[in-house]
Amino acid sequence: HGEVLYHVARLEQKGCALAQRRLARPHAKRDRAAAWHRATYRRARAQVREAAAAAAATGAHPRARVPRPFGYHSMLWLDLEMTGLDARADHILELACVLSDGALTRFVEGPDLVISQPAGVLEAMNEWCSKQHVESGLVDRVRASTLSVREAEAQVLAFVSAHAAPGVLNLAGNCVYKDKEFLEQHMPELMRALSWRVIDVSTIAELAYRWFPGPASRRPRKRNGHRAMADVYESIEELKFYRNAVFKPPPPLLASKKR
Repeated sequence: HGEVLYHVARLEQKGCALAQRRLARPHAKRDRAAAWHRATYRRARAQVREAAAAAAATGAHPRARVPRPFGYHSMLWLDLEMTGLDARADHILELACVLSDGALTRFVEGPDLVISQPAGVLEAMNEWCSKQHVESGLVDRVRASTLSVREAEAQVLAFVSAHAAPGVLNLAGNCVYKDKEFLEQHMPELMRALSWRVIDVSTIAELAYRWFPGPASRRPRKRNGHRAMADVYESIEELKFYRNAVFKPPPPLLASKKR
């Protein structure tokens, strides 16, 4: 806030100076413009002084930005469990997310949420989803949940906003394009808070199998538990593996011999 007001004041100061130079020319329209610039400049300066005083009272620098630990190249690891794969017809049952930096060294675990759905939605699931979600215990948790989709979206959005600026975080996960489809359909506000870029670990896996089959064959085995938070951490571990086994840094150049 203080930084914005600072720049506004600077712009208005320049505009006021320009208007004052034009006062030498007798013209009513320019006189009115100069008066407007002077008044606006005075208001902006007053706002800057108020912001500086408020910042000084809290011990903060008047032009300091709100600190957010996760910047560009950071990732929002996210996984959804759904009633099917059609974003328009199916529904979200579970959502979990984790924030990481681009180097995969810093992590903050986010909300792990089970969303309430009507009995008819659960009964309409296909055979595979019904069997999987019953065996994992997710169906029972959905029936016991009182959390709506909107409430879940608000919780994740608050978590994201507390750690990163809008449009910064890259959505990441395995086959995360499918999660993205559901977010766009059911949680559009959350999707608008993220970057348009997507980091899909499944794409990296497919390319590694084609180009680096040796290292790729040693990747961590999936447990296929199909619970959201467990799947998020599996995706993170898989990308860590590819980073170390495939995306190796080039060998250091030999130091030139001393003459």
